Amino acid sequence: MGNKDLYRLFFEESSDALIAISLETKQVLAINKSFSGLIGFERDELLGESANILNSVFPEDQSHDRGLELKIFENPGYYNDIAINTRDNELKYVTVKVSHTLMANKKIALAVLSDDTERLLLMRDLATKHYSLETAYVELEKVHSELQTTQNKMLQASKLVALGELAAGVSHELNQPLTGVRGFAQEIADIVKNDANPDKKLLADLCNEITTNSDKMADLLSHLRSFAREEKKNLGENENDKKVVPLNDTLKNVTKLLDKQLKSKNINIDVRGDLEDTSVLAQAHPIEQILINLIANGRDAILDRRNSDEKLSGHILINVDKKADFIELRVSDNGCGVPKGIQEQIFNPFFTTKDPNKGMGLGLSLSFSIAHRFGGELSLESSSGSGSTFLLKLQNAQKQKKSEEVAA
Repeated sequence: MGNKDLYRLFFEESSDALIAISLETKQVLAINKSFSGLIGFERDELLGESANILNSVFPEDQSHDRGLELKIFENPGYYNDIAINTRDNELKYVTVKVSHTLMANKKIALAVLSDDTERLLLMRDLATKHYSLETAYVELEKVHSELQTTQNKMLQASKLVALGELAAGVSHELNQPLTGVRGFAQEIADIVKNDANPDKKLLADLCNEITTNSDKMADLLSHLRSFAREEKKNLGENENDKKVVPLNDTLKNVTKLLDKQLKSKNINIDVRGDLEDTSVLAQAHPIEQILINLIANGRDAILDRRNSDEKLSGHILINVDKKADFIELRVSDNGCGVPKGIQEQIFNPFFTTKDPNKGMGLGLSLSFSIAHRFGGELSLESSSGSGSTFLLKLQNAQKQKKSEEVAA
């Protein structure tokens, strides 16, 4: 086999489509089998014909930047994404590499066409999917923002519900210092009225008592206002920002607000555990809200159980346990418990076993979300017909402090 036959074999058997065109007569001089298979014309139909036969005509509903046209062959170069509408009206995309040469003093265009249809369609499909994903992401961000706004409104609504839980206890808390203020003021009035030369030290002591009791009431009301309002954030402050929250102070605030109300219903509340230098990473008011919700649920469970056991003495225990990474608070009650059939649903929004006028079904759901917001957990650890225990885990601030000391 001579070189001429070998070159012809390479030409015929090449997997790329090959074509030679006379640039003087614009006639097709040669094509190989791959070119014939690509465009759908037989060799005899193209050889000697005008290269204009290769011009792709596309349906009106399709538009393309570049089709296979004679002018492509007239300019040497590398052309991507050239569209071909085959004889069978099948749309294909090719890469065309054109070079010019002389043969018997006649200028000839030699072109190699590589079928890129599958690759290009895959890229376009990926681009479409990428755009769809971007659009979906924008929509998801919008929905997330709306959900966050809704959750914040629900959180504020839950605060108002919690304030309703505190109303009875607050009246008891205010009644004692208010009675003291009235009594001391009346005593001062009697002394001034009946004593021509009143004891100044006695008057000063009575005034101090009035001031002390007034401060107690102001402190309580201030705490209630700060708990009730939707606090405005400073620029750059995030509702998820964690701060060091002394747990002892938080528990004192909660028990102070609820103790009188619970005792009026024959329910004792007790706090146990090592609270010295015990702090969590969170924010004070949201954690107070979780505890108020859990205590209120325990109170309701005790009252429900008391319907069948009138002599039941209610007891709610908050037990604090320090761990390396977390502080664990267990809130236990001796109420009616949570039936097994609904234990997996109690943290769902708007799920409640209470009468419609006694609960919104938001307390546990929002408490669950608050705990997770600060990197903690809230779960039902155990429950039976004689009581339930909820486990609240919050990040230990001491670990954060030690980590910062090591880093320094």
